[in-house]
Amino acid sequence: MSRLLRLLLAFVSATVLVMALVGTTRAQTPASRVPQWTKIASFPIPEEELYGTAFNNKFYVLGGFGQGGMAPGLVFEYDPAADRWTRKKDMPIKVHHQAQAAYNGKLYVFGGCLRAISGEGGTQNAWEWDPVTDNWRALAPLPVKRCSAVADEVGGKIYLIGGLEPMENGQGTRVSGRNEMYDPATNTWTERSPMPTTRNHAMSGAVNGKIYVLGGRLAAGNIPVTTNIDTVEEYDPATNLWSPVKERMLQVRSGGGWAACNGLIIVGGGKGKGVAAHEQKSGRIVWAAHAFKNAYSSPVLVQAGGRDQFIVLSDQQILGIDPGNVFSANVGSTALRISAHGSQLIVEQLWRNNKLRSVFSNLLLVGDVIYRWRGSYGPGFLTSADIKTGEARWSARGFANANFLRADGKLIAKPRRQPEASRESPTSYAQRLDCSYTRRHEA
Repeated sequence: MSRLLRLLLAFVSATVLVMALVGTTRAQTPASRVPQWTKIASFPIPEEELYGTAFNNKFYVLGGFGQGGMAPGLVFEYDPAADRWTRKKDMPIKVHHQAQAAYNGKLYVFGGCLRAISGEGGTQNAWEWDPVTDNWRALAPLPVKRCSAVADEVGGKIYLIGGLEPMENGQGTRVSGRNEMYDPATNTWTERSPMPTTRNHAMSGAVNGKIYVLGGRLAAGNIPVTTNIDTVEEYDPATNLWSPVKERMLQVRSGGGWAACNGLIIVGGGKGKGVAAHEQKSGRIVWAAHAFKNAYSSPVLVQAGGRDQFIVLSDQQILGIDPGNVFSANVGSTALRISAHGSQLIVEQLWRNNKLRSVFSNLLLVGDVIYRWRGSYGPGFLTSADIKTGEARWSARGFANANFLRADGKLIAKPRRQPEASRESPTSYAQRLDCSYTRRHEA
């Protein structure tokens, strides 16, 4: 097996990278030989939502999500012969969740998001990048803004499929099945037969002149409000037709890594161990268990009947690990009573409020009142709710992606940019007081 093919397989399942790997490598793999993982030089900059493409015996990684969706527009070249990364010129317009495909020794990059993962936040930009000269050339723009689509080359044409696009009025987001063909020879776009299953964050690959789109997300681009799928569809550019649904993936998946090589499409990432225990001093994984997709929440350790119970919120369930009582819960907040009856732990749901959500944030209990910040990619709301009923008492505009604690009679919030102090009560929320790491201003 060639070093570049091993590299492709290694990067497909890398946690830090979400990549579209379209390999041109041809290697003979004996049937008796099992592919092995090989440690290579670390990626120079810690980052996520990167996309990679292999061609010209090199591996190119682009994009990155950055801080709060402020894309860094990174471009790196990996040389497997030297096991070395080299930084190239940044993308001319810095985006994340772009689509890209290699053709004739050059890389073609389409669309992407400027900030939030949305249709209206997408772009119509199309670029040709020459890795030899490290120069970018603007191409004919996309007919419609597109974010989180897939791109594959067949017969000298590049097909841009699916993703997120804005509504007809330019606002909001629609999950797209749009299929558009770009011709590098004429620098033109042509509308083609749309994909039957609209989706974004899908995986794809071109094999034997046909394009396969695997998995992806329905309804929206962000995990808390979307549904992953296992659907596989085949597109034939020669006839401009989509086939009936192919054999489904072994599990629902989106936002994974993938590679097309030697007539195979290899998909990595997705389902695995949802909960892991790490040794505090070394970080070593002591145990890992339960295959499910985590929600944006922190686990909670509680005691019931003298026994520890590890409460974890997944995308579809609340799980009690050891002994493992499980029952369904929707998005939002849920109050549980856990009690011991002999050797059994009994879980009782007291209330559930689907509107009391907390994304990228934590809940804080003060007396009989819950305080929660509903963070996301935009400004969220700080809300107080009754712990006994789950009913909200008041809401006030706050920060996105903030976690907080209570100290010295104040809520100390830590948003992405800077901390903030405020005074709260079960019935009101006082004027916010800006503060910094070095000094604090109080009214």
